[in-house]
Amino acid sequence: VHCCIEQQNQMALILINTLGDYLVTKFVSENETELPSPSSLLYKIIVKGKNLPPDFLEDYVDSATDTESTTDTESDVESSKEKKAKPKKTKVRVAKALSDLVIYCSAIKFKGFDHYRENSKYYHMSSFTDRVSSRLLKSDKAAFIRHNARHLTRVYPSGFRINSSNFEPHHQWMVGNQLVALNWQTFDLGMQIDQAMFSVNGRCGYVLKSERLRNPEISTYINTHPPTQTLKIEIISAQQLPKPKDALKGEVVDPFVEIELLIPGAEVTKKKTSTITDNGFNPTWNETLTFILNCEEMSLVFLRFIVWDEDVRGNDFIASYCIPVASLQFGYRHVPLNDVNGEQYLFTTLFIRSSLEFTPASAAYAITTARIQRDVCSKFCTVLISRCIVDGAYRGLISEVELDYPEIINKSKIFWILLKVNDGTSLTFLLYKQMKRLEDVWCNKP
Repeated sequence: VHCCIEQQNQMALILINTLGDYLVTKFVSENETELPSPSSLLYKIIVKGKNLPPDFLEDYVDSATDTESTTDTESDVESSKEKKAKPKKTKVRVAKALSDLVIYCSAIKFKGFDHYRENSKYYHMSSFTDRVSSRLLKSDKAAFIRHNARHLTRVYPSGFRINSSNFEPHHQWMVGNQLVALNWQTFDLGMQIDQAMFSVNGRCGYVLKSERLRNPEISTYINTHPPTQTLKIEIISAQQLPKPKDALKGEVVDPFVEIELLIPGAEVTKKKTSTITDNGFNPTWNETLTFILNCEEMSLVFLRFIVWDEDVRGNDFIASYCIPVASLQFGYRHVPLNDVNGEQYLFTTLFIRSSLEFTPASAAYAITTARIQRDVCSKFCTVLISRCIVDGAYRGLISEVELDYPEIINKSKIFWILLKVNDGTSLTFLLYKQMKRLEDVWCNKP
């Protein structure tokens, strides 16, 4: 907070008087060891900021935990240059009244994943620019996932984005970053992915991370080589395409459709149809575009449909729409289209047919091995699985999941789990959904 102590006290007073009981001013439980569930903080407002040290009873001048910045080297990361040379410290004054309102989002300096794990509390968090976060992702992806399973992380656009452009957020969600901030004033690819992501779950603004990102114990043992799937999109026709913004009077559009496959951690795959000349009212293509999917996180794979007007001076944008692959309704569908600002056209749509073909391993029966271990906490069991089929349980197409529990083989405690799946449906076996049944089996067996 870039305010003097007097203004910080005034801020704290305004927050308390305005928000009242909605403001989180204490921990949900006295014996917490991890962040509470969002359901326990329903309709609550959390303040992010700096905490005073526990032994400070008055306002504090802090020179070591500067968190917010406008450049990459000043984010919550201690760079190698900072370690070698001691830079001039910037004094930050923290008011106790405002510090007392910081409960679950206490900002601290990031000094590496190992240091964070050994010296931080569960309510500590750090903020990174997209450039710094991408660098950490490339250097140690597994450690980043484990870190985000316990702590909140905020990623925001770098100060070098002077034109308010956005990064692509699905690359940040891939390692479990929870708070990914974007420049909402720019409706570019990044904002379209963000809009598509949070259009699910009733548009409530919260989307649950996959099991692999929430439970590092499972993530460590999951097979990271999912089988290949083939996504086919048949572009049949379009209806009532508008003219580009700068089209000349009397000009008729020459439309073609481009589809982008957006996979986290990979380059964009682009394919397009042929061009239909002089027909923006009801152009017909009947062309099929095929994409190969081989991704750990299917919930973070997106499709973007873009309609262009081909022109010798350069293609002109007409409309677009972005959707998660997991939200695709297969078969014949009308795809709504948005203008350059993200506003949906009233009568403009694409008529398509989509299908997803799976490998034989996920089309009939798949057998996985589950090793069940006792967790140190009461009766809770940690389940470690080797996945042989790809993410897809969220599709809701599972007809039946049969768990057969044969006798435990000696002391290895290995169960064979038979997964019966609909033809054309893939599955990541969410073993935590069956935790109670597994626990019962454990308790009934010596």
